[in-house]
Amino acid sequence: VDDFILPSVMHAYEESLSAHLDSAAKPLREKGLTVKTHSEWAAGSLEYSIKNYLTTHNADLILKQATHHPKLETLLFAPDDWMLIRQAPKPLLYSYQTPIAGNVVAAIDVNPSNTDHNIAILQHADQYAAQLNAPLIVLTCYKHSLLESISALTDLIQQHDQDTLCRRHRSAIDALIQQAQISPAQIEVLEGAPQHAITRYMQESASQTLVVGATEQHIIHHHTTEKLLEAVCCDLLVIPSLQEKE
Repeated sequence: VDDFILPSVMHAYEESLSAHLDSAAKPLREKGLTVKTHSEWAAGSLEYSIKNYLTTHNADLILKQATHHPKLETLLFAPDDWMLIRQAPKPLLYSYQTPIAGNVVAAIDVNPSNTDHNIAILQHADQYAAQLNAPLIVLTCYKHSLLESISALTDLIQQHDQDTLCRRHRSAIDALIQQAQISPAQIEVLEGAPQHAITRYMQESASQTLVVGATEQHIIHHHTTEKLLEAVCCDLLVIPSLQEKE
């Protein structure tokens, strides 16, 4: 498309998008909701366009349709959704089209360095569960390291047995729940790598929403959140770190 035709093509495409958005918004407006629509020909990436839009428009939540990406794409590239998880300045809800009933599950890492972020995750999860009139479950995972046990002294091995680790994680979650000043919640401590243990739990419990965190500086935490997006089939609410996104 040459430079003469391109502007008219862009304009026609934007008009078709605007018409589609207005059609989708019509049922909501008929219910009395105030719905604004916006479309643009973005010169940059998805996450850049959203961040740029939010600089001039106030929003408390970013809502996006959830999708599982082809395996090859996730191996070779970082999909737009992954980049959005890393860069979103507001809570980000990935939603599937078919709503289901069930629990709201908040998955946290009880590492003391994540305390403030965990409290934010718990508070968002508690508010979301209250709005849905759904029970809140708080879970965390631990991975028992066989190599650490082999190389450790006998007393250290005993400290890292499953019962001790489970009790420590439950105690840490109890303290976080008190700090977050949320309603009492059911606590689950899972053994295994987070992306596998949490995915299995969500499948078996048929929960409707998983609430997790994303921190730009914490590469492993990002990796887990992105893998959960590809694995779970429930809504995924991602809470960014308290640190301001650049």
